[in-house]
Amino acid sequence: MRNHIELAYGWNDETQYKFFENRFQPTGIQIIRYGDQDVGMYELQEHDKYWFLARIEILPEFQNRGIGSTIIQRMIDDATIADKPLRLQVFKANPAQSLYERLGFVKTDETETHIEMECAITEKGKKCK
Repeated sequence: MRNHIELAYGWNDETQYKFFENRFQPTGIQIIRYGDQDVGMYELQEHDKYWFLARIEILPEFQNRGIGSTIIQRMIDDATIADKPLRLQVFKANPAQSLYERLGFVKTDETETHIEMECAITEKGKKCK
């Protein structure tokens, strides 16, 4: 994620180390495997009224193989069954934004650095648009 962080905030090794040390909580992180290799990770937070995809990261050499799409589609399917919208935020410069749009997420808000998106259930039992 360094390139996205650099574009949004600039990069400072000490600042990033402190941020990681203070905020990294591995308890909710799931490892993504492709064949017999660890290729990424994601963190899905389930709240009362919505689910939040806090992060999904795929190693660059495994991107554009449908791995992220498959995982996110499963989350959408599960959120649909739970009758909860699935939310996320993405760095403005992150090309994954087009993936999220293709999967049915729509922009709900914007900050200086991020686009906030949601895949809302259109009606009970139906997937997002």
